[in-house]
Amino acid sequence: MQEERFATMICCIDGRVQMPLNAWVRENYPAIYVDTITEPGVDGLAGDRESMLRIRDKAKISMNA
Repeated sequence: MQEERFATMICCIDGRVQMPLNAWVRENYPAIYVDTITEPGVDGLAGDRESMLRIRDKAKISMNA
């Protein structure tokens, strides 16, 4: 049986980018399954501590589940 390999992707909530990014992650990393954390305007949240903590908490859930 093949080992299950997961990745976590953080991207914009815009649905047009999610499928291409999911495919890119699977093509460039050894991931079979990609969890997706979405936020509107995610690229602009880097300077917002509360938003980054919320995203970090979601990423921790993805990593540990």
